[in-house]
Amino acid sequence: MKLKYFLLILPILFWVGCEDKDASGDSDAVESVSGNYSLTSATSHPEGDCSAAGGVAGTCITDSTATTEADCPTGMCMDGSGADEASCTEGAWLIGMCLDDDGNGVEDESVQASADACTTAGYQWMAMGWMNFIDAFGDFSMTFADDGTFTSVSFGGADEAESGTWSLDGSTLTMTDSEGEINTGTVSGNTVTVELYDEAECYDDDGNNTIDAADEAACEAAGGAWEDAECIEVVFTSSGS
Repeated sequence: MKLKYFLLILPILFWVGCEDKDASGDSDAVESVSGNYSLTSATSHPEGDCSAAGGVAGTCITDSTATTEADCPTGMCMDGSGADEASCTEGAWLIGMCLDDDGNGVEDESVQASADACTTAGYQWMAMGWMNFIDAFGDFSMTFADDGTFTSVSFGGADEAESGTWSLDGSTLTMTDSEGEINTGTVSGNTVTVELYDEAECYDDDGNNTIDAADEAACEAAGGAWEDAECIEVVFTSSGS
């Protein structure tokens, strides 16, 4: 999971919906999506295929090979001196980090002291261990108005709320943000499911996908780091239709 890139795109991920059967009984017809919505799940699927089995709802920050919370080490030895707290240099064992809205570490040591101190101060706590994708998104709410406009609120709060317009065609919800970017979601019941695709890419030492490589072997030969393709299935749910 390209977590650091995943976190950077959070403010622009906003697709929601609510189904209401019409008089004809057509279950695919949706009359309105007006109301308030929130993110309820996010699942990553292997090989860029959201229909594939084996999806996971989180990622292990401390061990990329771990696919479950039970197998994920809680904490990280920052100087690499040990695999657990007992064998790690004193003071080098890190159990989490407090991040600001841009994903940077907060310099204030008092808020870095614990998850409670971090979140109370209005920041995002990233545990050095297992992180559920939905926790990585943080609080994420959407409001759809009857006039065809929407407002989304995520990390930055109301001061950095995004806005745009929405339209409905059957069960397909189309949203256009203030910069003209268009996104769609498929509505079912009081939820909408969106599949976010991430193609396989080769990254350089600075984390930029500037290396042109056809596969992992070519990427490694060019001195890059290969990231497999993935698909993240995101679901939003209405708090009331």
